[in-house]
Amino acid sequence: MKTFLSLLLQCVLLLAVPAAWAAPDILVEGRVNSAGVITWPNIGDEDLDASQTATNFGTVSFGQSGDRTFRIRNTGNQNLAVTSVAANSTQWSFPDLPGGGANTFNVPAGDERVFIIRYTPVTSGSTPIITIRSNDPDAEDPYTFAVTGNGEGPEIAIGGDTLAAGPFNNITDGGGNTPSVGTGTNF
Repeated sequence: MKTFLSLLLQCVLLLAVPAAWAAPDILVEGRVNSAGVITWPNIGDEDLDASQTATNFGTVSFGQSGDRTFRIRNTGNQNLAVTSVAANSTQWSFPDLPGGGANTFNVPAGDERVFIIRYTPVTSGSTPIITIRSNDPDAEDPYTFAVTGNGEGPEIAIGGDTLAAGPFNNITDGGGNTPSVGTGTNF
């Protein structure tokens, strides 16, 4: 009887232990194109260094958008259900995800989902946290990382009249011009 119970216990353990190891596992990577060579460096969970090539969107003009490509990989052996992708700033969006990132989508075991993060600046700088919620059972739910971008307005030029009778002089933004009577800028 003892042998039968021992054998039964071994069978139960053999069946139960692999099931405990079955789980989805999220990994996020950003696409980098350097001199025509495409790589996908890992963006670690809780990575708040937004100065990496994949996460730094650089300067984008107001009224324009800058896009970067990312992918969510499921390195686990069960389906990964991503329940939301969000940024804590309205200047950032996810145009090709279901519901703009608000709706659930699945990434099968061993597969990936490529998506776009879009930066549309309305202020001079933004460094939000991207939060991805999923059914990853370990500490990677939520999966968070930072991105950054700098919004920039157009250069401006102001013309001044020299003594109301002469030609207009242009004063450009950032030109370091000091107001003077000779340039028609000392009011």
